[in-house]
Amino acid sequence: MAKIYQLDKILVANTVYTMEADRYFVIKKLGTNVSADTVPKVDGVPCGKIIDVLAPLHKTTSNFLGPLDLGMKYIVVPPNRKLSFESTGSGKVRIIGDLVVLAPGENLLPEHAARYAVQGNDYITHLLGSYTIAGGASWPADVEYTVLSLTPATIEEYILKHFVGASIANLSAALAEGQVGIRFYLDGVPLDQIMSTPGQFGVDALSMPLPPAGSTEMLGFTLENYPIDLLGDHTLEIKARNTSGGALSPATGTNITITIRALANYLKKV
Repeated sequence: MAKIYQLDKILVANTVYTMEADRYFVIKKLGTNVSADTVPKVDGVPCGKIIDVLAPLHKTTSNFLGPLDLGMKYIVVPPNRKLSFESTGSGKVRIIGDLVVLAPGENLLPEHAARYAVQGNDYITHLLGSYTIAGGASWPADVEYTVLSLTPATIEEYILKHFVGASIANLSAALAEGQVGIRFYLDGVPLDQIMSTPGQFGVDALSMPLPPAGSTEMLGFTLENYPIDLLGDHTLEIKARNTSGGALSPATGTNITITIRALANYLKKV
């Protein structure tokens, strides 16, 4: 009968590891200190995408997200298979989960075999969008900029049901509550109020820390209870709006830059 032990190891990006013949990994959490996209691969098949700011090696006061919990999108590395984490950057990757040791003649547990069969087309990835106001210009009141736009192919689907974070860089003064709202649009329709009478448009940017930290906001913003299901050939836009009532100026010699990062479930229908 198979035995299961705790798995918590540090591996090196861009290194190939080979499983032993009688045991396998079930990776339930991933963390990294690599600041570039890092793709876990099992026998060369991509099974997701992580980056340090959204999936750090450790949960600390500078990043309360900690290693990314993969939930039902866990990664199975069967006996004799190869595991790697490919990136243009360098650094380490932390894997947390189960080490399964098989008895002679045993195979993958049924639920792990089922997950292994689909993990190359069904995993967690991350999205990145940014917008820079060029020429050192100010950000006029009530103006919205599209920071992230995504239109999946017909056979693809993204479900945003995890963390979403925003950052505003190079303002002349520190960003304050009520100055910037983050708005979600699906096929051009705002998932938000349409008039100013109820108050600020969107979610306040300071309520969407990137990342959540002890010095800013410890609670990250998540769409867990209100997921956005983005089907193929439809378009998601995430926009930032100046809700301050006046122009926002850049620091001298800089350009205001808005960044959005989000985690999402990805599904390729084959």
